[in-house]
Order: sequence, then structure tokens, then C-alpha cells
Amino acid sequence: MSVHANNLRHYQKRVPTPKSQSLNDLHEVGISNEANNEWIVINIGGVRFETYKNTLKFIEDSRLAYMSEQNSDYDPIQNEYFFDRDPDSFQAILNYFRTGKLHAPSELCGNLFYEELEFRGMLLD
Repeated sequence: MSVHANNLRHYQKRVPTPKSQSLNDLHEVGISNEANNEWIVINIGGVRFETYKNTLKFIEDSRLAYMSEQNSDYDPIQNEYFFDRDPDSFQAILNYFRTGKLHAPSELCGNLFYEELEFRGMLLD
């Protein structure tokens, strides 16, 4: 077993499970709630990601769940949120919010991924 696989298992134990019943339930709620079903653009280190606001509520206590236009990270001219962070790590984190499964790219440094999970407020104490 690789060091990377051991690190990923460690992170998976520390990432909170969502409070909603399932990812599908969360998305169905968004269909009836237009405010949560809005499209959102997040620019991470120059790479733009697009998703629904409702997807970002997958982990209720994460930094992503609380993104709003009042945050200092929001750029009203570009109509996006900008974070000078690692886009490869964010891709894996966004996929976790979309699928409920945490997979880190094998080429990603474990410490960097851990820092990104911590920055997003996704680690349990």
C-alpha cells in the first residue's frame, strides 16, 4: 500500500459526513429552492469551477457552505469568488461535494491536500 493511500484513508476519517440523508436528497431540495439552486463560479488559482450553490451545502459547516456575495472573496465585476489556492486540490474537494466520495489525485502532495481540506473547514477536530 502506498503512502498516498494511507494518507487518504487518514483524511477520509477526519472529513465529516454530510448531515443530509443523501446527496440526491440535498440536490432535490435545491430544485424547489431557487436561491440554493443558483449557479456559482469559483476561481481557484486562475482555474474557474462552476457548480450549484446547493452542491456547496453538502457539508453544512464547511467554508464552502457559507459562501455569499458579502464575503471578501467575491468579485462583483467578474461575478465569481476568487481564492489564490491550488486548483487540483479543489477539483478533488468539489468532486467530494458532488459525489460524497473523497478521492485525491495520486500526483497531489498529501500535505498540500490536507491543508486544502483544513482551509475549506472540512476536517473534524
